[in-house]
Amino acid sequence: MGNRTGTIALSTIASYGFFKLPEAEIDPYTRAIIGYTGGLALLTNKDPMSRILGAGLLIGATAMAVKELLYKSGAKIINNDYAKSIYVIRENSIVEELPPNSIPDYGIEGLTIKGMNGVFKAHNGVYLKILSDGTIKPKWGMGIIVNSVLAGRMSKVWTDEQTAKGDQRWAKLYEKSV
Repeated sequence: MGNRTGTIALSTIASYGFFKLPEAEIDPYTRAIIGYTGGLALLTNKDPMSRILGAGLLIGATAMAVKELLYKSGAKIINNDYAKSIYVIRENSIVEELPPNSIPDYGIEGLTIKGMNGVFKAHNGVYLKILSDGTIKPKWGMGIIVNSVLAGRMSKVWTDEQTAKGDQRWAKLYEKSV
């Protein structure tokens, strides 16, 4: 029994590290789905060692998902080809201007560009690309689905609703878009 527990612990640590490696390229939603699928596939195997490794894989994927998705690390801009300034709401609620083509090393809640006449709300864990024409796109993966359901481009009406609820950040960001 002790050997099995040690193997599960080692498998959990290894899988957590494995899921952190592609962090710069693959959003946490996609990494979690890969981990859950692989872990469940191994758990259904008749080989006891495969089951142990599957349990470790599931625990590691869950630990990664909890850390990155539940502790609100914000969305990440991973590519910015836009040759003009963009404006972001940092996770600490500050509206900030980013220089052309820059990529922040912190999470954001939303962004806009001059002339957009709206704001782009970004869900936690979503990776964003800003194209040269100012188009804002979630990077390939499950983050596209999450962001399309829970966030995305928001109008002045939505911004006014947030202001009425006491959240002034979005109004400040919207002002930068007109």
